[in-house]
Amino acid sequence: MGTYTAAVTPSAAIGGTFTAANYNIGYATGNIMVEAKPITVTAAAKAKTYGDADPALTYSYTGTLVGSDNFSGAITRVVGENVGSYAIEQGTLSLGGNYAITYVGANFVINKAVLTVSTNSAVMCQGNNLPALSLSYSGFRFSDNENSLSAKPTVTTSATPNSAAGTYALIPGGGASGNYTFAYVNGQLTINALPMVNIVSGSGLSVSKGATLQLTATGGAAHSWSNANGIISGQQTAVLTVRPSQTTTYTVTATNANGCSQSATITIEVREDFELISGTNILTPNGDGKNDYLVIRNIDMYPNNEIKIFDVAGRIVYSKKSYDNNWDGTFSGSPLAKGTYYYIIDFGNGKAKRKGFVSIVRD
Repeated sequence: MGTYTAAVTPSAAIGGTFTAANYNIGYATGNIMVEAKPITVTAAAKAKTYGDADPALTYSYTGTLVGSDNFSGAITRVVGENVGSYAIEQGTLSLGGNYAITYVGANFVINKAVLTVSTNSAVMCQGNNLPALSLSYSGFRFSDNENSLSAKPTVTTSATPNSAAGTYALIPGGGASGNYTFAYVNGQLTINALPMVNIVSGSGLSVSKGATLQLTATGGAAHSWSNANGIISGQQTAVLTVRPSQTTTYTVTATNANGCSQSATITIEVREDFELISGTNILTPNGDGKNDYLVIRNIDMYPNNEIKIFDVAGRIVYSKKSYDNNWDGTFSGSPLAKGTYYYIIDFGNGKAKRKGFVSIVRD
């Protein structure tokens, strides 16, 4: 492209040398203008999903290039990676000074990516508070996380602590983002039933003071009894052996295979009817381990007791408060003669008294 000088000479005239008898011919120079060749470049519209790499930017053109002429540089788009539309611009695309480019732009569109939101399944026992419900995500782009969302999804369910045992849908929803569409996957809440716990007493609900009885719990796979009066054994088993000294309520917690627990109670009335108080009638204090001492059964249930033992003449041969079954038929350390002796037990605190006898037998 440019301006060039052109000169006319006789040899260049059409038909040869100009001649004219009546004229003197003179020649003058002129200019030739070379203009830039028009080329129209049209950008191709492009699109991608948020987070993907850009596709190559391409274009087409109308008009012809001369010889080996070719484009240099490249078209570009407005910078940005969020969802939206970005103009595709001419950028550095050029054909040099011999061409006049008319550029027709297009748009580069970034579409939303799909974010999959799944509710994590959960398990609870009937009657408990609902567990914390959580979500899992798949499809975040770049370094995005749930804090990148304009609104985080939440989980809803129809289940309540009082719902019947069974399964309930956990439904996610409510998420919002300029760069993502949401695909939701439901989870499941399983509510396990509580064990049906029952306690049976092997001796009924009312026993005489000093009685030993067994309490048997049913329901559940494991059992634990709370601390209470008179427990002898079995506190971590289904069968509890007890000897209560007073009316007592016993509590067992049963746990089933699903880890759900339920408690039950039973109250055992203890009667102070002295029906189980009885003494050994024969005393053979020879050290053989049999009938060596006067044993008053269940006397330990009455720690305020006092015992007095008399001979047939009514003299006191032995007296002790809080008797503990250790009298061996002696008086002041000396063996008493064989024969029959009588005792009176005062249970203290204005309670009843009990009389009995024991015969000392010696070889």
